[in-house]
Amino acid sequence: MPAKIKIGRFETTCLLINFICAKLFLNLPEEMANGSGTAGWLEILYVSVLALIYFWIFSLIYKGFEGKDILDISYLSFGDMGRIIAGLVFALPGLYIVGMIIREFAEDMKIISFPNTPTQILIFIFSIGAFVGAYLGIEAIVRVHALLVPIIIVVFISIIILAIPMYDTSKLMPLFGNGVKAIFFEGTKSISYFSELIVLFVLASLLKNKGDFKSTGFMGILISLFILTFGTLSYSLIYQYPISTEYYLPFYQITRLIRVSTFLNRMEAFFVLFWASVAFMYISLGLFIISFMLKKAFGLEHRRPIIFPLALIACAIAVIPENLSSAVLMESQYFRKYGWIIYLLLPLVILVIARLKSKKGMYVNQY
Repeated sequence: MPAKIKIGRFETTCLLINFICAKLFLNLPEEMANGSGTAGWLEILYVSVLALIYFWIFSLIYKGFEGKDILDISYLSFGDMGRIIAGLVFALPGLYIVGMIIREFAEDMKIISFPNTPTQILIFIFSIGAFVGAYLGIEAIVRVHALLVPIIIVVFISIIILAIPMYDTSKLMPLFGNGVKAIFFEGTKSISYFSELIVLFVLASLLKNKGDFKSTGFMGILISLFILTFGTLSYSLIYQYPISTEYYLPFYQITRLIRVSTFLNRMEAFFVLFWASVAFMYISLGLFIISFMLKKAFGLEHRRPIIFPLALIACAIAVIPENLSSAVLMESQYFRKYGWIIYLLLPLVILVIARLKSKKGMYVNQY
């Protein structure tokens, strides 16, 4: 990675927003309904607030480490072996989730636009897209995000507004859905939907200004909070529970119902364009982050030679599930329940250990 490449605050915020919110266009509203019933929007609001609190604590401990990413901090605390282990622990589950996301997006694209196309062909196309984006590097990825993410947010807001005539507040009753326990206790695990904060922890060394880490994190989480909460709320206002647990592509279903006039309908055609953009940006960034972590963990001179093998592995993972239901199950029931341990708890533990060692002057010699 050329040292001269640095990422600005706006671009990094766009990366973070898309990486966190891409799940809204897949199955997040449906998963929230499965967990908390009519209060799915309360659950995602609750875990978003938890994510804000988590990042506030993380940023307090991170003070003094500005300009270092989580692998740098792992090295300072545990040396080369610690950096290698941390890189593998972060990268391998990430490769798994990229494969699952590729499968979900491919299956969804088949449902929406290409019902007669073999799923394997669509998986291959998405894998090629991920490879090309990751190969071009972070500079190309951030430029695309900076251009498209603001447009996608405007489209999202437009969908929310255009869907207002279909809202029915009675569908939010009972207000606490499946109960307080489901929302505030069992729902706590849903903080895994913010596991994508790892992108900020990994790219911290590429930020243009060291002070951008804190402001970028808070801004990205806050904007994601509003997008995820209002997106899930909109879905809950339109689809009555338990029917709301049966739809794949919840936001696509909403756009199919929007009718502005006899001359402006079939809004899902516009939705597909932006939905595909979200998909390609997500998997491209995901594959880049994985290659970046492995390069840094093992001290490789170049990152690009490992991208093609990683894309092949992601493609192979994507074909493992038998169908869309299996892919969603493998992602939501396993990774989304326990992903927070790897991508939120572990970085915090590494950072705390580094902080304690810094106070005792026990750092490994810096490289």
